[in-house]
Amino acid sequence: MGWQGHYFRVQLQQKTPLSRVGVIIIALDMYLAMEWEGKSSLIIKIGSNEVFSWFENKRLRSWLLQSIFKDIENKMVRVGNVSFLKAENHGNDMAYALALTGIKKAWNV
Repeated sequence: MGWQGHYFRVQLQQKTPLSRVGVIIIALDMYLAMEWEGKSSLIIKIGSNEVFSWFENKRLRSWLLQSIFKDIENKMVRVGNVSFLKAENHGNDMAYALALTGIKKAWNV
């Protein structure tokens, strides 16, 4: 059986650390709503060094965000296999462009 994973892209208007954490909650909620938990992996790419460090080391998180991270951790348990990757600069832009090209080819647009 081959590897299966899912990719979501959400464009932020304001790129603050709090908004980036909010997008992670949205991705987890979408994944759970689609009832994919336990069926495949969810990989979340994070473009912010600060936010990525919060997932690598819990001690770096602001105490003001503890309830938000508790919610994220509870959702991660429900999802099952969740991985966080550090996105390279402009890496997500390229992935989006390639995905869009693939969709256009598939639909002959």
